[in-house]
Amino acid sequence: MIEGLIKLLAFQVAGEAFVFALSLPIPGAVVGMALLFFYLVIRGREDADLD
Repeated sequence: MIEGLIKLLAFQVAGEAFVFALSLPIPGAVVGMALLFFYLVIRGREDADLD
């Protein structure tokens, strides 16, 4: 459970950094969740700790 929370927070921080670096007019949390979505699509299965 802690690992899942850490992954979610890591993707949110990555989204915030991405938005900050590129000065995008999109909330960082939205970009972070999009990154998480693409990570799960590429991986092909859901992580057990994110369930």
